[in-house]
Amino acid sequence: MISPQSVWGGPQDSLTIRDAGWIQIYVEDNQEILDMTIQAFKIAENKDVLLPINICYDGFYLSHMTEGVDVPMQEDVNNFLPKYIPTHVKLDPLTPMAVDPLTPGNYLQYYRELHMQAMDNAKRVIQEVNDEFAEKFGRNHFGLVEPYRMDDAEYVLVTLGSLTGSARVAVDMAREKGIKAGLIKIRTLRPFPKEEVIELLRGRKAIGVIDRNVSFGWHTGIVYQEIKSAISSLDAVPTVPFVGGLGGEDLTTELMVEALDKVMAVGESNQIENAAHWLINQKGR
Repeated sequence: MISPQSVWGGPQDSLTIRDAGWIQIYVEDNQEILDMTIQAFKIAENKDVLLPINICYDGFYLSHMTEGVDVPMQEDVNNFLPKYIPTHVKLDPLTPMAVDPLTPGNYLQYYRELHMQAMDNAKRVIQEVNDEFAEKFGRNHFGLVEPYRMDDAEYVLVTLGSLTGSARVAVDMAREKGIKAGLIKIRTLRPFPKEEVIELLRGRKAIGVIDRNVSFGWHTGIVYQEIKSAISSLDAVPTVPFVGGLGGEDLTTELMVEALDKVMAVGESNQIENAAHWLINQKGR
């Protein structure tokens, strides 16, 4: 047995292999799991993509607890997902093919270039499939990034996965006090929605990134690093890294309020933060 270990919520495992070449879509609840599983086939099978895809969700919170979902009719799903007829490769004994396990460098570079192009193409395809799904089934998950109350937001929380609900409530509570708070939920970590993140975070007073994971050697979470890289071309915006909820610990609304208060304080002082602030429930202090 290896310790420490946990079967509860946290994306540390999938984030660790974010550059394995798979599309990674992170979801918030069980309805989104179902909807994205349906969409995943259409995304991965698109001729401009043809990449494996992971629908990533937090253990226990979504995998072991019960939540009602709207299950679409099979006929509607069949119409949305026409039969897949592969044209590039197929496992057929009548048309055998060989796969070379040792690829020369010149071919490998060519392959990697095509792989990266396919990942870039996936951004467009993910958004197109999202829009088609929303029109047909009435549920819009916004594609690459989901903004919340961002039109005039000055202070922004960035989230990934099931912790988004608590952050959304904290934003609503701040708005009731007249604070211009907003939120963006990152849905696709690969391909990373760089352009969308830049546009959403441009001109904000301060940003807080909530991570349910750690990146050793950086003293932050992984999503924070992705966000900082994406907005590096913008004028310096105070960006605060937060880490919490490890091992399934609750990231409560109170903790999200605490994070938002810290973001506002940093925004007022215009002080750049580097090391993570740990969000810990009172019982764990």
